Amino acid sequence: MSDNVHNPKHYQGRNGLEAIDVHRNFMNDEQLTGYHLGNLLKYLIRYRKKNGIEDLEKAKVHMDWLIEKEKAMMLQQQALTKENATLDALAKACTLIGGKSDQ
Repeated sequence: MSDNVHNPKHYQGRNGLEAIDVHRNFMNDEQLTGYHLGNLLKYLIRYRKKNGIEDLEKAKVHMDWLIEKEKAMMLQQQALTKENATLDALAKACTLIGGKSDQ
């Protein structure tokens, strides 16, 4: 795969920082999802008229980043759900021990 797909020099600063790292740092999850979807769509629409396979590879990179982000968010949500269930169980146990109920 070409270097223009995974580490394009024109998106790197003097110290090697890439534009995607800046996006990830300053955009919230919703904005970052929109960024990836927009670029994915752009590369898919233009691939036959502009850069062919290279544009399809770039679309794939954005798809992979989007999948990676969504998986991380799903794992985070699962961890929060598990934590909330544990806290609920502890609260019920405390209620049973203390004989009080807020319900």
